Amino acid sequence: MDDMEFLVNETFSGVHAGSFRHPLLPETPGVLYHLQEGASMFVARTLPVDDLALAHARVLANPEEYPTLRLLEDGGDPAERLRWFSTSTMGVAEHLHERVGQRRFPKREEELCNLSDPGFSWWLERRAGAFSLHAKMNQLKGAIVRLGPLHDVHVATARWLELGRLLAYLPLAVEVGTGTARFNMSSVEAPWLVDEFARAFLEGEVGEGLRDVFRVLAKRGAPAAALESAWFFLEEAAAVRRFWLQLPGGQLLN
Repeated sequence: MDDMEFLVNETFSGVHAGSFRHPLLPETPGVLYHLQEGASMFVARTLPVDDLALAHARVLANPEEYPTLRLLEDGGDPAERLRWFSTSTMGVAEHLHERVGQRRFPKREEELCNLSDPGFSWWLERRAGAFSLHAKMNQLKGAIVRLGPLHDVHVATARWLELGRLLAYLPLAVEVGTGTARFNMSSVEAPWLVDEFARAFLEGEVGEGLRDVFRVLAKRGAPAAALESAWFFLEEAAAVRRFWLQLPGGQLLN
């Protein structure tokens, strides 16, 4: 058996065994998605999966078995339409699917919002050593950034208050507060820490600085369950933001 015949046999053996994976995709959780875009609206048809490489191969082998992705509409090529996005855990992938998947979004949400329809996105307002997250655009004035539908507001309120209690374990003065669909953080003593949290929402990156903060909190006796839920809240919101940056209108700054 020559080398080429061996490779062909190994490939098809993997397919029949159900273990074939796309060689360029990570074997991690994430979402597969098909972006449908119109002149003013878009929809991301998402599918959360626990192994991107394996799921990608299976979907392309039988796209008709995944009708929610709508890969076969209008006779298009599924291989050209199917995209992927990696997440840290399956839970984060499911959160992203819940917040963004199968929903119609306007490309210019800010042109449609009013007092009776405050929109779906969160918005970030940045100041020196401080930032505010707003879940209703109609509260805002001045320079803001559209972040996307990061989280359920009621869940986020509980998590934000929990985060404030955790940060009280630090030997630094950090102010954390909430309002009506508004979340604030500020610090004169540690503006770098506020910047780390802001970056998670603005850039979708939970950086090493935040990891170090949570390590310090654990060493100073912060409750493990509260640390875990606060961390997942940050990871979920950051993942939606990173994904949003890939979508039409995701880069719009206001």
